[in-house]
Formats: sequence, C-alpha cells, structure tokens
Amino acid sequence: MTDDALYLAELLSNNHKSKRQGSNNERQQYAWNLCGALLSLLSVFFQVSLKELRSAERGNNHVARIRQFGMYIAHTMFGLSMSEVANAFGRERTTVKHACHLIEDMRENEKFDRNVSDFEYLVRSLYPGVGGIAE
Repeated sequence: MTDDALYLAELLSNNHKSKRQGSNNERQQYAWNLCGALLSLLSVFFQVSLKELRSAERGNNHVARIRQFGMYIAHTMFGLSMSEVANAFGRERTTVKHACHLIEDMRENEKFDRNVSDFEYLVRSLYPGVGGIAE
C-alpha cells in the first residue's frame, strides 16, 4: 500500500465514527485530510497530476471528471456532507451536487457503472466499514 493509502486507512479507521461528534472545525479538518488522501489515491489510480486535481482551475475534461468522481466517492462512500466535500475540494456546494448527480446519471452506462463499482469495491476492500450513504 502507498503512504497515501495507509494514511487514508488510518483516517477512516480512527476517525470515521468520531468525526461527526467533533467541533465544526474538527469535522472540516477531518474532511480536508480525508479528501486530500483521496485525491492522492485518485491521482495514482488514474495516472493524473495531483496538482491538476487540486487546481482551482477546471482543467481538461478528463481531470474534471476524475475530480467529480472523487467528490462523488467522498460524499457517498465516506459520508461527508456536500458542504464538507466542497470545502475540502475548494469548490462550491452546488459544484459537488452537480458532480454527484452527473456521476450517478453516468452510472446508467453499464461500462462506466462497472468501473465505478470496481473502484468502490477496491475502497471497501482496503477500508472495511466504509461505504455508507451520506446523511
């Protein structure tokens, strides 16, 4: 496992249950750390620049789609609110909402859905206990 994968596993196992009980600042720091580790994993998995994924600029369509996928995973699998995801990704809440709806709609394509399911399976395999729907 990469250092980023280990860091993500530690965040999820140690803080997932307690993050909703902390202060607003602690919850946002948790979301920031979690999304940062997720972006690093997406960068490696999809072989795109982490700098491009973290950029305030939209970037090319490929990078934007991977970022949208990351927002979707952060919200649906890690249970972060759309506002928490937006802050952690440096985007607006409406951007996260759009990304989640877009990825969900794209899942109607069988090949795309299989790819998303494979990534979700990988995340669940690496990080048991993850995968609940956001509240």
